[in-house]
Amino acid sequence: MPKKRKAPVTFDEWVGAIVENHMNTRGYRQEDLAEKSGMSLSLLGRSIRGTRPFTVTEFETVAGVLDVPAARILEDALAGFGGMRKLLAEQTAMSPTPNNVSPMRGLDLEAMTPEAREELGRAAVYDAEHEEDEPHTP
Repeated sequence: MPKKRKAPVTFDEWVGAIVENHMNTRGYRQEDLAEKSGMSLSLLGRSIRGTRPFTVTEFETVAGVLDVPAARILEDALAGFGGMRKLLAEQTAMSPTPNNVSPMRGLDLEAMTPEAREELGRAAVYDAEHEEDEPHTP
């Protein structure tokens, strides 16, 4: 008997729940869907639980294996989640403008000292999230 899952909260959880519903309707286990879609069982399981979003390619492949239009899965997930307005509001709230970008607008580079320009150049290639310099491209 399958474990009872908690009700979906995030949009990714809703997508996973809808995929799981279609999977169960067709009598597929996660192992079956993983094999037919070419996804690893681990990645599929995390995507179904909503802890990892499906990539577009994975999502289209899984929908094809389930013989359900991808748009229908997304529409059902969006309806369960609470609509596009809620999704956009949450996505916007999660993606603030990086605080290292907007303060740089309007700087007078000509008035800066060479040292200040050099520091600004170092800041432009530093990835604070990963605490390392981004690779330089020619």
